[in-house]
Amino acid sequence: PMFKRRLFHGPYTREQSIRASRAVIVCLGALSLSSYFWSPAGWVWILVDLLGRAYFNFVLGAMAHEGSHGHLGRTRAANQWWGRLALLPVGVVYVVFKKTHLHHHAHTNVPEKDPDEFLNAPKRWQVPLRALAMPYHWLAWIRRNHIFSRNDWVEYGLNLLGLVFVYGVIGACTGYAQMLIRLVFSEVLHGLLLWYVFALRTHE
Repeated sequence: PMFKRRLFHGPYTREQSIRASRAVIVCLGALSLSSYFWSPAGWVWILVDLLGRAYFNFVLGAMAHEGSHGHLGRTRAANQWWGRLALLPVGVVYVVFKKTHLHHHAHTNVPEKDPDEFLNAPKRWQVPLRALAMPYHWLAWIRRNHIFSRNDWVEYGLNLLGLVFVYGVIGACTGYAQMLIRLVFSEVLHGLLLWYVFALRTHE
């Protein structure tokens, strides 16, 4: 049926899909970062703030995933740029995510070769803790396996400085303690949503 063909294959051209993905990155990135300047009053609005930012960052992570597979532009440079921009509100360095994710696809669930195999914990209660520790595990895995080139380390350092600058400006305007509390809570929710609910179930 025509409906099924349009639903699963989409009526969009590659250029339209790229523009739509970029629009999502700009809109949700702006919403995620600007939300720190909003002061929610009452537990209901605080919950809306935390859940909303966690969901925005979850979608932005999905956009960065598209960039790692070359779906945010026609050139490597374009995908790198938009991938970095997507992960700016998430607080994750794009080159770390890209390198580990491509190795994950090449060696899914192979111990030591798949960085995301870290989630296959021996005890079920360890899974949420490992999900939250995943960004730090990625960096340790990269260093242990000598995955980064010198240029990758330079990009990592510059990207990290960019994150420090952006969140430093936000903290200077809104208060560092308040910003860090809201950032950490949203990142915890985002990590559990991404890894425990989504990634672990799809990679079984």
